[in-house]
Amino acid sequence: GMMGVVVLANLFYHRARLSVGAFLRGAAAPVLLFSIVLAMTWAALYPGMWADPAGVYAETVHGLENANSPHEMGNYYMGAPVEAPGAGFYGWALLIRLTPIVLFGVVMGVAAAFSGVMGDNWRLWLTVGVYIMVYALIMSSQPKKFDRYILPVFPALHLLAAFGWVWLYDGMRSRWQGGERVLRFVPAAAIVLIVGYGLYFFPKDYAYTNPLVGAERAQHILLIASGGEGMEEVAEALEVVSGLEGARGQFVYTRYGDNLVYNLPEARIVRLQRMQVDVLGNAFYIVRTISYRQRDQWTNPVFANAEPLHTVTIHGLTYAEIYNAEDIRAFIRAQGGEWPNPNDED
Repeated sequence: GMMGVVVLANLFYHRARLSVGAFLRGAAAPVLLFSIVLAMTWAALYPGMWADPAGVYAETVHGLENANSPHEMGNYYMGAPVEAPGAGFYGWALLIRLTPIVLFGVVMGVAAAFSGVMGDNWRLWLTVGVYIMVYALIMSSQPKKFDRYILPVFPALHLLAAFGWVWLYDGMRSRWQGGERVLRFVPAAAIVLIVGYGLYFFPKDYAYTNPLVGAERAQHILLIASGGEGMEEVAEALEVVSGLEGARGQFVYTRYGDNLVYNLPEARIVRLQRMQVDVLGNAFYIVRTISYRQRDQWTNPVFANAEPLHTVTIHGLTYAEIYNAEDIRAFIRAQGGEWPNPNDED
């Protein structure tokens, strides 16, 4: 859709020199070519398309339809569970997930755009800016919001940031007479910095937060681990806490149980929506993830009465806490044997 808008806008700019037929051919050819490349890339690089292309297409359409309604398990924004975050959600998501390198580069890129240095490339940069804003506005208008949904604008932001840094570098070269010896090492140093910064967080880069915001602040603003990230580390922590045999016992776990089973194949996972003594009777441990703590805050007073056996922290984010199930059972017994779920879910 964005490709079509870009092509039409460019052709409209040259409309005085084009006939109607040339205009239509000019619009159809690049859009058709782009669509073919897109379909081939999708089919070649997405293994699901090799096994069940019709099913993958159906799931994609279903996902697009689901975007028009809030997430079935709710969301979290600015310290409180919400059905649908506000319009500023993706602004915060970008700020939290961008690196300072890209963030400062984007600021400089925008400054360069208004400085008049773009010359004949102004339409290209205008297109990049319009794409970023249009996509962000479309996603912000939908009630179902997760930070990962804004990923398609990141390449465009990186492009704009690269332009900003190059603009700054060229400005330094033109103003710093006699500094050529120093400046010639800047590109190599920049590559080392960018690669090193990425490798510092790899392979757990899903836990990245902008240090200018901070992990603690990020946990207050956005829902963390909405896709069940961090379960490999949780499985490793369970094996350390209990020993391998204990880790293969029965756990009570709230969501993303399939992720935990993948890492602990013999474990039995029970949802933690309604906490009753009989449900917890065979549990070794209770695993409370950060998203559970964020979205289901009515459970927090119970866990506040117990000390976690282990806390899984990745890059400053508290992904999960492992509790002794008996500590939780004792508290529930003291409350009359049942901890009712205000959402009345089984």
